[in-house]
Amino acid sequence: MTRFITGVATFVLLPLVLCGCRDSGAALPSLLADPCEAPSINGTQVRLTGVALRGSIGDAFELSTQADTRVGIVADGAIYAATLSGDSITIGRRIAQMGPAEGQLLSVDALTEGQDGSVVAFDRQMHRISRWKPSGAFDRSVTLQLTALADGYVAGGGTVIAVTSQKGDIPYASTTGELRSLDSLGYTDSLLATFPGQVLRLRNDRAGSKFLSRPLERQPIVRWSHLHGWVIASTDSLNIYLGQTGQRRVIAGTGARAPIDPVTRDSSIDAFVRNTGAKGIARAEAKTFATENFFRGRTRLQLIDDIVPLLDGRLAVRRMGLCRDRHGWNMIDSIGRPAGVFTVPLNYRSVMPAKDGVLFAARREESLGLVLVPVAPDNNTARSP
Repeated sequence: MTRFITGVATFVLLPLVLCGCRDSGAALPSLLADPCEAPSINGTQVRLTGVALRGSIGDAFELSTQADTRVGIVADGAIYAATLSGDSITIGRRIAQMGPAEGQLLSVDALTEGQDGSVVAFDRQMHRISRWKPSGAFDRSVTLQLTALADGYVAGGGTVIAVTSQKGDIPYASTTGELRSLDSLGYTDSLLATFPGQVLRLRNDRAGSKFLSRPLERQPIVRWSHLHGWVIASTDSLNIYLGQTGQRRVIAGTGARAPIDPVTRDSSIDAFVRNTGAKGIARAEAKTFATENFFRGRTRLQLIDDIVPLLDGRLAVRRMGLCRDRHGWNMIDSIGRPAGVFTVPLNYRSVMPAKDGVLFAARREESLGLVLVPVAPDNNTARSP
């Protein structure tokens, strides 16, 4: 089923999926290998060709991975659409200049390209979604209404969607995270998918809108895949939800666990106590309550903090803090079986999948480089080139 939003702006063209969560059929999760045993891969530096960029690269985004591997490049003063082929990126047309005017962007928080070549971006500083036609001409923009502002926004498949929650009136209460489309006026609209959530605190703006801040252990991880639809995970679990076919759940497995940083954990407890507004003895009681009820037995969790749906159907998940001197990644297939491991330096941030690998952005002092890391499809360990 496809959802069309009509009116002043059109931002959604997606399969509509509701939460009818079911297990993938795996009887027991397999043991995931410890990725920290794999050598760190520096990858291959990606060459830039085509239109010359002014200044250095500030950021990179996945535009599309359907027909070809498309990359959004944010350079000094402008944003460009580019194509990744092998170990080179060809810079194509300029999407927009940086600035506050219509058709410009002050910040690029989400960026995606539709099948027809149109580009949609979310600018958090301006609270605005902008769209450019396949020809490259600016089409329209929508300023999001205060009452529609959500916890966050993600992009994929030619769409910017809101990550919000069903409810959240009590700090640390369980809730239901939601992915919702936006209507032509910028309000949250149709429900696309759901996932388990938890509230850290509520922040209210002058219009009375609710903004939910989640604790470290329940941060949603949302990525778009042309094979799986919306891929939803949470930092506290290796359960991964695939949204294309009735939101099927994949249990990724068991394995080595990484502890939550005690400082981060204690900060979360303090945040809870502050939100209760308790004073004196009641404050100490609130802290004891939070420690015993919210964090007991939760100092060693199966934490992940990134996920990349690979082009061959596998999923790569980054194990948060498991390897102290580098990032460790496990790969699983679409039913949760182990499908390889690799590690990369700590300054690598994933951008998007590529043919037989993953494109990373590598921060080096003031500059940002793009690096292609090979991910062997059949081996348990990706080898350093």
